[in-house]
Amino acid sequence: MKIKLVISDDHKLFAQGLKELITQSLPVEVVAVVFNGKEAIEACIKHKADWVIMDINMPLMDGIYACKEIKSISPQTKVCILTMFNDIASLSNAWSAGADAYLLKGNNIDEVLKAYDVVKIGKRYVCEELSHLVNNNINRQQKIEAPVSVRESAILKLICQGLTNDEIGRVFSISTRTVDTHRNNMLIKLKLPNTAALVRFAVESKLV
Repeated sequence: MKIKLVISDDHKLFAQGLKELITQSLPVEVVAVVFNGKEAIEACIKHKADWVIMDINMPLMDGIYACKEIKSISPQTKVCILTMFNDIASLSNAWSAGADAYLLKGNNIDEVLKAYDVVKIGKRYVCEELSHLVNNNINRQQKIEAPVSVRESAILKLICQGLTNDEIGRVFSISTRTVDTHRNNMLIKLKLPNTAALVRFAVESKLV
């Protein structure tokens, strides 16, 4: 039986090209090609996907938050992040969300094949280019300390988009006070003076 795979990337030509490469190289059936995190979750549930490959920066819902949701719904589904972001913040947030593999879009198909072989036996994989960020101990399932949590990162992205606490609260079904608590926690944790500095941190850390 073929592995059921969902591909999620808002660059449609890239997603279709990736589909062609993977189906030529691995015993997988691409059951859906979608273009944002929300669609990735829906496709994963609908098709009972075994494996999901998705970008981080996507509309409606990013890949980090979608990864966390997919893992909470279907822990056995393997999630591979495939992105342009090569920084420790993005990698650590993906790890905290439960990602099984982290690859860069500049990698060749051989890197995807390596990731497939590793994650299918229950281990985690980071592409060779970023392996130094985890001290080459990727199979120990270690936690990489992230500057902000997955939820904080998701809230920070909406702050950068100019949404108010009330609007952010409605997105995540939480109170405005909880949103404000997250904002203040990030300011304290990062030792920043105000929201403008928080937005600057997000941009410089490639969180948005």
